[in-house]
This record gives sequence, C-alpha cells and structure tokens, in this order.
Amino acid sequence: MRKLFIILLLLLFTTLNGETFIRNVDGFEENPIMNKVLFFDDFSISMVPARPVIPVKNERILLKPFSKNIRVKIISAEYKTYKTDKIQIAYPPASNKINWEKWRNERDKFLKSDICYPENIVEIKGAGYFRKYRYVDISVFPILYNPVKCELKVYSNIKYEISFNTPAKLTEKQMNILNDNNGYPQAKDMFDNFNDLRNSYKTDIENDRALCDLLILTNSNLLNTVDTLVKWKQSIGVNCKVVKVDSVLSNTSGIDNADKIRNFLISTYPTPQWGYKWLLIVGNIDSIPMRKLFPDSTNHATSGLSDSYNPPSDFYYAELTGQFDGDNDGYYGEYGQDNTEFTADIAVGRIPYNDSATIYSILTRIIDFESNTSSYYKNHFLFMGAISNYANEDNNGYARTDGGALGEELKNNTLTGWNYYRMNELAGIHPSTYACEAPLTVTNVVNAWDSDSFGLATWWAHGSKTASYRKVWNSDDGDSIPEENEMEWWILLDKPNASGISYAPSILFSCSCNNGWPDYTNNFVRELLKNASIGVIASNRISWYRLGWTAYNGGGNASIDYHFIEGFASYNYYIGDALNYSLNTYYANYFWWGWQSAQNIYDFNLYGDPSMYYFGKTQGVKEEFSKIAKTINRVIKYRREGNNIIFYISGNIVDKNLCIYNISGRKEFEIKGISNKGNVEYKVVSNRFNTSGVYFAVINDEPIIKPIKLFIIN
Repeated sequence: MRKLFIILLLLLFTTLNGETFIRNVDGFEENPIMNKVLFFDDFSISMVPARPVIPVKNERILLKPFSKNIRVKIISAEYKTYKTDKIQIAYPPASNKINWEKWRNERDKFLKSDICYPENIVEIKGAGYFRKYRYVDISVFPILYNPVKCELKVYSNIKYEISFNTPAKLTEKQMNILNDNNGYPQAKDMFDNFNDLRNSYKTDIENDRALCDLLILTNSNLLNTVDTLVKWKQSIGVNCKVVKVDSVLSNTSGIDNADKIRNFLISTYPTPQWGYKWLLIVGNIDSIPMRKLFPDSTNHATSGLSDSYNPPSDFYYAELTGQFDGDNDGYYGEYGQDNTEFTADIAVGRIPYNDSATIYSILTRIIDFESNTSSYYKNHFLFMGAISNYANEDNNGYARTDGGALGEELKNNTLTGWNYYRMNELAGIHPSTYACEAPLTVTNVVNAWDSDSFGLATWWAHGSKTASYRKVWNSDDGDSIPEENEMEWWILLDKPNASGISYAPSILFSCSCNNGWPDYTNNFVRELLKNASIGVIASNRISWYRLGWTAYNGGGNASIDYHFIEGFASYNYYIGDALNYSLNTYYANYFWWGWQSAQNIYDFNLYGDPSMYYFGKTQGVKEEFSKIAKTINRVIKYRREGNNIIFYISGNIVDKNLCIYNISGRKEFEIKGISNKGNVEYKVVSNRFNTSGVYFAVINDEPIIKPIKLFIIN
C-alpha cells in the first residue's frame, strides 16, 4: 500500500485581489480494504456516527493576511472502482447514556442510500483566525463508499485549488494586528505551510516582545493578594498587567458583563500596548461570569437534566475572532447556527474563588510548584483508569472501553522515561487487562497520592459535580451480558477523600463528566485546588468519549487528555498553551460528532494559571542540594495558613528541629517542633526570611527523602 503525500505548490498565480494555491494528493494504486476496515498510512480517520469509517486528510492551511471569500475547487481527479463487502459503521459518541434507536435508524437509512459517501472529495471544514494568522481547514477524502452497490471509489490523484481574495490595502487596525507576534511559537507548529507564507505576516515595526504576557483580571479587593503572583512571574521574566473587572465593566460596551469582558479582550490582546497570550481570571463566576453556551441548537435548557449539555465556559474568552451568537438569538455557541470558531487566540485559566485567604494559599502553592525543578517530582505521574463501559453492555453489541488504555498510551508514548504509578479496575466481572501497580480503589488513590510526589495526575472515569466514579460489573444473571441492573457505582475519589491529599500537589486532568460544574458552589474542582492539585483541567458538563478507545488517536475526551499532556511533556508548552494545543488537535482530527464535539471543546476548562511552566523555573538557579540531603528515610509535609507555613512530620519526635537553608547551603534559622495530634509541627512566619529567593527545609540531623523547596517573595 502506498503512502499518501500532500505537496504544496506555492502561490502560482495572482489576480488583482485574488490568490490561488494549487495542491496535489498522490494516492493509491490498489484496493485499500482489509477485514472490513480501511487502512491508510499518514491519514486520520473519519468516524461520523452511522456513516462508514473512512480515511481523511485534515490540513490547516495558512492563507494571506485578512483573506476573504475562500473557495475550493477540484481541478482533476482519477479513481478506480472496487467491489467490497460492507465496511465498518461508526458508533455514536458515548456518555452515560446513548440514543441507540436514533443511531440505528440513521445507520439503516444510510445503508439503503444509493449514493456515495462523502459527497465531496475535498471540503472546506472551516476557516478562522489564530491571532493575526488567517487559515482554512481542508478535509481530503481519498475514498468514497456506496453502501447499496458495495463499491469503493479509490482516488490515486487529486488536484485542487484554494482561492481567496486579499485586501489591496491594509487598514490601520489591520496593520496594528500584524504587529502582534505573540502567536508565532504556536503558529509555526499549527500550519502545514507556515514557512512558505511567514514573510506575508512580517512588518517593519513587528514587536518581538509584548508589554504584557499575562493579563490578570480580578476584583478590586484582591489586588494585594494577586500581587504575590505578579512578583514571582516578573522575577522569571513574565510581564504582567492586573486589571480590575469593575473598571472593564464601567468602560466597555456590551449587552451583559460577559460580553463587555470579551469586547475588552478583543480590543486589547493583539495591540502593542498589551499583546498578552495568557489570561488568568481570579474570581468565581458570580463576580466574573463565564458565558453559558448551547452547542445543541435544539436544547436551550438552563436547569434540569437537559442542562447537562449546556456548559458555562471560559472558552468564550479564549476564542476572540469568531461570533458566538452569529444568528443573534441570545443563545451562544450553537453548533451549525452561530459563527463560532474553535481555535483559541489566548490561553485562559481561572481560580474560582473570591476570598483572599483561599486565593493566597492557591497562588503560593502555584509559586512553589513552578519554582520546583525536581526531576523526581515533575517526571512522575499517577494514573487512575476506570472502565467506562463493558463489551455488549445491555446487548447493544458495542465495544468495551477500558480507561487503562489511556495510561498505557501515556506511558509508552508521550511519557516515556517517566516514573509512574497506575491503578486500574481489578474488581468485578471482566476486570481490566492492562498492567498496573495497584487496584483502583478510593483508599489506594488517597494513600498513593498523599505519600509520594506526583507532578502529574490523570484519571479516566465517570463523574458528577462532587466526585469521580467507577462503573463495576459486579454480578451476572447467567447470560454473560453486562446489564444495567448488574452494575454498581463506586467512588474513585470524592470531596471528603480529596481533602486529605496535601503532600505534593499535581497538575490534574480530570477526564470525566461534570467535575468542573462552575455554577455549583461546592463543585469537585474547588476542593481539588485546595489540596491535591495545583491546576485542574475539568469538564463543566457532560463530556463525550469514543466507544472502544484503545489508542491516542481514538478521539473523544480521552484524546483531549492525551494531547494536553503531550503538549507540555513533549513540546514544552506552558499549561494553558498545552490545553489549547490539545483542543486544536481535537478539532483538526476528531471533530466527528457535530454539537457533541463542540461541547467537548467548550467543556474542558483550566482551573489554574495558564502561564505556568510545568517543569519549573528558579530564576536560572540550578537545583543542587547534595551538601544537605542524604538518604531516603523521613518525609516532610507542609501546608499554608495565611502568611504562615506549617511544616509537619508524623510521630511525636519533638527533639528534632527544622532547619531552613538558602540556595547556597547556608542555614538561615532553626525552629523547635510542637506536638499536635500525632504529628510534630513547625510554624514558620514568612517575614523570617531575609530576602526573596529559593529556600530548603530539612529536619536537623535526619536523613530525608528530599528537602522541601520553597520560593519566598518578600
């Protein structure tokens, strides 16, 4: 079987205001079908529900700046026709419930249709902007299938053109947009033909560095609190601006507060005076709102079960060039009706609290995490995989989906060389077949997470507003068919158990439904941010997965999880940029399900700092502590209470003192311990540190696992 190669023939001819690109697809010479499934090298797979599983080449093509009237036309194409047996039909997207009747009706209707699918060999999938970069998304289908005739049209040569118009002269506003260079690192990876057109986006006064990298939007009473983070960010070279939300609302027009905030962002993010690429919102949604989005244009519910499909989302503030309410009906983000784009222009994160004490604690933990460069900590991941559904559940015939597959894909691909600890479902009938270090139970999760340093944690499970769950086939009536009344729902992790995890916080991707649910004050994410996590990517409503997922390119929410981790682990993206990379990859390769795919993009929001660099920064100081740290024995834990740091160790060993050392190994001060409920505690007031910098805490004359490293800002 020959590989398919896409070759860009750069700009061939020009008209007054028009441009044309010619593109070739060099295809196949033989029948590509095997075991009722089509296989192609270097191609993605299209899995539109109730339609055949066929190959597709999805490309994001960079156009000239501010292009309009984008068109695609076939110039020539050659094909051969092959007879074949019926081929695989794509399943519907899955959550806890699937509308099998609707899917079967659509499948049966298609199988009786004497037409080729898809209708077009080349389609414009969408078009939009990433900051100043104008692009078009193209899908190329080298195979068409007729289900009645059982025929494949297999194309060996496709030549097509992309045409568009460009402005003869740029306006002053357009010139200012071209001066924005903050999207360059992502753009060079995003577009297949970036190097061919990069000069089209250069100007004589192009900014190499924006005045603001990180914009912090918060309430007036929190300005002093967020200043702690600003000082740290500026010390590692991240320029910050803090803006009061009431100032934005007073000085920006819009139909409501969310509209005013988005209009402010649209007017500032690409300008030389701002230029930011990250937005951190510090405040809960009652003070700084999210936008309620309605991906299914037939469902406008704001309460009840149907509301589970309409997420409030900060994606509204990340994507700043499309129209979320293109039809002006007051319902935002309707797939197929509004002109929503799915490529974010900036990375957005949120700390969903309004009280300064909680926010200060979270911010100082963010500083501790980002200043920590320990390879043991940062190259260590915790995985928890539940079973989403069993094979032939309720006699529907669909494939088994075992969350353990995600852990294997991470371990074997993007996290090769990392240390890991995996927990998969070993309970019930037909447990997980994937290797793990321990069974998946709530006790094992809490004990593992709270006893070792995991920079990264992720689970794939079912979820609610307050917990994530395991679905266990716990009994059988003798027919060997897993049925609804034979299932039990057990806790993977919930709020009370998460509150006990306080040792070393992790970046967490929660690949389950509803954990973010921002309009529920006591949602799971808020508890996780207090203790177990330093940042959480979570779904604000139901998220959708692919039945039978086994590999990273399987699509659905698990692929969003995988590509997020790939973004920072393999490509060194900052956390917010890694999420945007994941959503871009999802849109380019796995956007099969219409409004359900749109919901997955709206759903997964970052609760934490989008400008965080996962592997850590310490003002260029290399971490070396061999003068003090010795062998493995005792673990020091700590928590923050206001301006104090409370260190503690287990056991009533009050004769040991805690010592604080600076980066050079010189002891700054020493503290006696106080017995408290079976632990020894050491209370450190932050003003005891003479200067800002990196410090280490150890127990006097006691061999330890590793010193606790802190970044202190005075």
